[in-house]
Amino acid sequence: MAELMNALRMSPLLGHPTRKGPSQLDTVVTIAIASVPAVLLTLKASLDQLSGVLDSAAQMRDSWNRLRNKETGPSQRDETDEQTSPADDGGQPPAAA
Repeated sequence: MAELMNALRMSPLLGHPTRKGPSQLDTVVTIAIASVPAVLLTLKASLDQLSGVLDSAAQMRDSWNRLRNKETGPSQRDETDEQTSPADDGGQPPAAA
């Protein structure tokens, strides 16, 4: 039985013949290798959500601008709004480019 145990300890599949278990470095390397895919999947999921967050932020900005323009009223709007209104072109919408 002792010969069998010695033969198994010398097996290249079990690692170094004098060690009885994995070293701390083996554990750290194993954890690092296993964590790389998890980090990459998390990063991908976050980037997939980014377009929705940006769309939501743009929609919120537009809603805030509409609300702010309602509160100021048509008489207090910026002059730039009046210059770009389609009513200046005789009521016709702008021509397509």
